[in-house]
Amino acid sequence: MKTNLAKIFLYSIISMTILGSCNQAESLFEIDAFMDVNIQAGANPLQIHGYESEVIFPFETRRMLAQIPTEEISSINALSAIVFPKFETDADLDFINVIEIQVYDPVDPERDSEIFYFDPIPLGRKTEIELAPSIPDLSDFMVSDRLFVRVEFQFRSPPPRNYELRIDMFFAARSE
Repeated sequence: MKTNLAKIFLYSIISMTILGSCNQAESLFEIDAFMDVNIQAGANPLQIHGYESEVIFPFETRRMLAQIPTEEISSINALSAIVFPKFETDADLDFINVIEIQVYDPVDPERDSEIFYFDPIPLGRKTEIELAPSIPDLSDFMVSDRLFVRVEFQFRSPPPRNYELRIDMFFAARSE
């Protein structure tokens, strides 16, 4: 028991050090975006279920409101994301095992970059799922205040009914 606690403590310290060193750039302003996804009842848990959407990404609006010149921005990075039922506050999302969110190039859909993930999602009743951010810069994937987003779900069991999920995503524009 003591060794497990020591390992958890050690991993926590290492993670905080790594995350702290990755976040050296100053955050200039934040950008939020969302995407809605419809999960069908009985979807096969042996398949990856993908959804694609063109998401409004109000980068220019936020940049102008913050009065930040474009040349001061060195990167745009993912901060956090949360998945939750759009209309039901008590719906159980335990049937979801893995979530991965990517941005992709609409001209070359094979060119993509992961922005959020959770793999595997722990067992147990949950009404929302917080995703971890990935590190890549998203600047190359913005097209006229739009992001092209792909969400992939893997289920541990078939969804018991239809779900309309909302994914709220938060990003930061940073300077070096």
